[in-house]
Amino acid sequence: MKEGVASTGPCRLVLPFLSALSLCSVAPSDAVALPGPVERPSVQSGGSVRIIVARKAGVRAAARTLSRRRAGLTLLNERSVPGTEVDSVPADRVAAALNELRADPTVRWAERDVVVSTQSEMPPVFRVLSNDPLIGSQWALSNTRQTVNSIAGKAGADASFRYAWNLAGGTGITVAVVDGGLDTVQSDIFSRLASNPAEIAGNGIDDDNNGYVDDSAGWDFVSNDNDASVATEGHGTHVAGIIAARRNNRNGISGAAPLAKVLPLRVVGSDGKGNLSAVAAAFDYAGSMGIPIVNASLGGPTGDADSKLVLAAVNRHPNTLFVVAAGNAGANLANQPFTPCIEPAANILCVAASDQTDQRLGTSNWSPSFADIFAPGANILSLSAGGGTEYRSGTSMATPFVSAAAALLISGGSTARGSELKSILLDTADRVSGLSGLSASGRLNALKAMLTTVRDGDSDGLADAADGCPDQYSTSDDGCPTDADGDGVSDDFDNCGNRKNADQADDDRDGVGNVCDATPRGPDPDRDGVGVMDDNCPLVVNFLQQDSDRDGIGNVCDPTPLGPDDDNDGVPLVDDNCPSVANPPVESEHGVLLQPDLDGDHIGDACDPTPRGLDPDLDGVPALDDRCPTKAGPADNYGCPYVAPKVTKAAVVKRGKRWSAEATVDSAGSVRVLVVSNVCAKGRCRKVQILSKDLPVTAGKPAALDLGALKPGAYDVSLTPKAHGLVGATVTKSAKGG
Repeated sequence: MKEGVASTGPCRLVLPFLSALSLCSVAPSDAVALPGPVERPSVQSGGSVRIIVARKAGVRAAARTLSRRRAGLTLLNERSVPGTEVDSVPADRVAAALNELRADPTVRWAERDVVVSTQSEMPPVFRVLSNDPLIGSQWALSNTRQTVNSIAGKAGADASFRYAWNLAGGTGITVAVVDGGLDTVQSDIFSRLASNPAEIAGNGIDDDNNGYVDDSAGWDFVSNDNDASVATEGHGTHVAGIIAARRNNRNGISGAAPLAKVLPLRVVGSDGKGNLSAVAAAFDYAGSMGIPIVNASLGGPTGDADSKLVLAAVNRHPNTLFVVAAGNAGANLANQPFTPCIEPAANILCVAASDQTDQRLGTSNWSPSFADIFAPGANILSLSAGGGTEYRSGTSMATPFVSAAAALLISGGSTARGSELKSILLDTADRVSGLSGLSASGRLNALKAMLTTVRDGDSDGLADAADGCPDQYSTSDDGCPTDADGDGVSDDFDNCGNRKNADQADDDRDGVGNVCDATPRGPDPDRDGVGVMDDNCPLVVNFLQQDSDRDGIGNVCDPTPLGPDDDNDGVPLVDDNCPSVANPPVESEHGVLLQPDLDGDHIGDACDPTPRGLDPDLDGVPALDDRCPTKAGPADNYGCPYVAPKVTKAAVVKRGKRWSAEATVDSAGSVRVLVVSNVCAKGRCRKVQILSKDLPVTAGKPAALDLGALKPGAYDVSLTPKAHGLVGATVTKSAKGG
């Protein structure tokens, strides 16, 4: 289904994972249904497919390399969720590679990296360029039966944001927008862009050591740089505007959480396509940055299996709420699964779309088991890339309203995070008849969600009305923080209250700052001089901290100091030249037990596709058997090319009255024996052939041909060797008959 941008026909803004299924739809009056999604493999240029592989902990580089070689994979230099790698494989080898990986004992799981895309095939018909306030057209904030984009509303069929603003506006909260980039110079969003205070922009240094250089204002996971402002065709700009467009600036619209900030994380390229691994990496990045809310107005149809990559990213950050779209196939999600909406994670909140009359938007997916909540998603006015505003429809537009409500909750003092935040939003949703049985709750109500939270903006247990410093946490009687040591850190948070410790360093995380801590790297129970944070064997003396298998457990504590023996061949991992397949040692000629490795390439014969060595001259004879490894030759000649045979010894011998021709040749084959008589008469001589016959010969062994009794006269006996289709030099001997 194409994503609608308030037009007279279908148009699209799509970020699907497995096919071009949209997250926005045409205006309700023009809603159409398209056939169900068809799964497509993630084939890149050159006929290759990307595969995501999660390895078991402790697998060494050599084992990973061998695993990739067996599966026919090529490692791509890409960033994804920690503990995973992205590889490529020829398209015709996908099924075989996945089967090989799933049987590999070093692999936890493997799955395809799926293509995501976004595109808009038709421009919006209605675009507002006026700078006048347009909040009256934002029916999702407050629906008073107003007509918006030619559709009349129903009083109260909104998410009650304008009333919720009396309690909070989103101050101090950042929402990560995982999308196609956004127009960062749009006047209504420019001041709402979040920054990374731990990163110094433009110095070429990863100041916060998170693996991303100069990520001061988001990240582009498509181009792998710090510029996430590329705004393809406006989807990300529209979504960001719904969340946090400036309020009361006499310009355009207002965001649902107008005091919140947004951090752009670009995962879709300028061609409208991206990869699931980029989306998962963005999820992981946002969670690692401590961002409490991630908005992902994207997704795509999937098979029966869950996306292990998405789950891995989401489950790493239980305190982050991932708000995602339900998709726009107009289908029951139980019949047409849509990821990441259907993923079984407690901190994923899947959003379906409602219209101006509290009915399901015709193109919105639904399911009481998988769709968590409805939110306004039809004829939504928001920012347009390049300036002005535009209408769009779909679950892409419903999703950011829920993200905005979550931002209001946290800024209003709620300590709920992740799944707890989700529960509040679902428990306070309006149960409306038009949406009954279509989701796990009802339609979003931001005001009711806010009313569940005590108004204590700084969460210090003192109500704002009685708090002398309502925006600063403090346990003091008047609610204002104190700083006894003058290091700029409130006593309520200072881990060393009597000594200056501005950086609050606390390596062992025992709550006592390093400058006050007698054991800043933790206690040393085994008294080997190594604190528990650094001791790989904290209860047994291990001065040298030896750890042969590098599994983080010192040799003196490790039941398998040289690594496990997964293939049960009696050789531990560190020493095993074939760790995934049994390759037991055998006794060498010197009486030493060694694992078979004929070609000495450190890959055991049981694993080695070329156990007798490579074949550099491509003649089918491996290096160990090839006497001519740089020149192609047949196997029966030990890999060497044949050369012309040579007569090494020749003679014409008379025994009694009979003559014989004798020859020794260096190659097995034959010798052509030619006897010619020199006949002379009346002063003229001519040569007459007397005999021509092939004499079989064995290499290096003399052979003889009986010439019979030669009449008196002069004779030339020519011996020409032949072998393997080659003819050697002729040797001629003379004889006198009679």
